[in-house]
Amino acid sequence: MGGSLDVRRSAGIGFGDVMQQAHRCVHASKGKTMKGRLLGLFLATVHLCAWTCTDPAQQALMVDSLFADQEYLQFVCGSETCDKAVFMDRLEFRSEKLNDLGDVTGCFVEPQRKATNFFTGFFVVKDGVAALQFIFFGSGMGPTKRSRLGLRGVVSSEIAEHGDTVEHTFQWDGARYVETGSKSLKW
Repeated sequence: MGGSLDVRRSAGIGFGDVMQQAHRCVHASKGKTMKGRLLGLFLATVHLCAWTCTDPAQQALMVDSLFADQEYLQFVCGSETCDKAVFMDRLEFRSEKLNDLGDVTGCFVEPQRKATNFFTGFFVVKDGVAALQFIFFGSGMGPTKRSRLGLRGVVSSEIAEHGDTVEHTFQWDGARYVETGSKSLKW
């Protein structure tokens, strides 16, 4: 189920460069019209999109990776044949900060059509590069408040056949996210 995405570097622009540019845009508009200030803020925001799940180039990389997974593809498309465009239209992209600096983002890609358990593709976006960490079949996932080696952990849950919830914890090991534990939560 899991795997890794062929990591491709961006044009060498770092998060610090973007923040400096945003700072320059906002300060360059001092004394100018509100329209000029808003334009500066808009341009800074557009640059920041490259480090979130809303960037079309990042979404295309994530879709390529998930489209290649036969079980994920079948869950999203069902029995009908669907191409990448239809597949992408049936997905939701959610981003969460994975560190306090905000330069590492977790992207959780889920189908719009959900069941008790469903597939979630979990990607880490750092320096403009989206890397697939794993695909999880459960009832949802998101970041924890605790960090390890600079990045927050991720917790996910699944509903077992007998109705119990199993919680899985994943931590950053310095290179990728690995499962560090699971426990049954009996109600």
